Amino acid sequence: MPKLILMKPGEASSEIACRLQKAGFKREDILEWPAYEFKLPQKFDSEEFKTFASEAVVVVVSPTAARCLKKLIPQLPASTRFATVGHPTAVIVRKLFNPDTPVLYPDGSVIKSGSERLLELFLSSGLPSKVLIARGQTGRELLYSELINHGVKVKKVVVYERIPLQLTEADKSCLPQEEELHVLLTSSDAVEILWKNLGFRYNESLKKAFFYTIHERIKEKLEEKGAKNIFLFDTEREDFVDLICSKKKFFQN
Repeated sequence: MPKLILMKPGEASSEIACRLQKAGFKREDILEWPAYEFKLPQKFDSEEFKTFASEAVVVVVSPTAARCLKKLIPQLPASTRFATVGHPTAVIVRKLFNPDTPVLYPDGSVIKSGSERLLELFLSSGLPSKVLIARGQTGRELLYSELINHGVKVKKVVVYERIPLQLTEADKSCLPQEEELHVLLTSSDAVEILWKNLGFRYNESLKKAFFYTIHERIKEKLEEKGAKNIFLFDTEREDFVDLICSKKKFFQN
């Protein structure tokens, strides 16, 4: 039987797994392997953050970053200016901090959004003098370097730490090498994590696997690894569970 590997971080994979089971998928065919678990940073200076943020645009890089920032600083001034790399994060920022908060973000498909589009938006609407990037230990380096090149004073602040997936031999035993694989992943880092964990033993299986992802950059990373069957879907318009249910015939005896 084909196996469906869910690599969305945090609790998102569990939520999808529950929905898939309600749609008729067997539990044993679903592997919940989140690319990351998250924790709050050990060191965080809230006063330093608020001081810099009072004069800057705060770029929140993901819904996870928004939720962790809320835990670290429950209240930010109503005057705080936010930007995000896409619409879904903008929705979370408004929900957590202030429904009337203006948030700058690139319009359009999630597939086409990201650092490049946000930079274009900054350039067209007027570059801020300061930007604070609220992120994990790494990420959005392109945005950081491009803003620096344009003379913007940029500060990177870790608002969450990522703990990458580490599979045990028992985990891998659930995945016979001859099985057809369907994999949901939503970041370029998740691609590296999957290959690092499954390694040479599953390399041919991974090349033949069916991947479902949300951005051209991730697709390019998969192609670099040799993957051929890659489906891009737009989370603004398409639901992954509906998408995979349309391919349910692959999972039937």
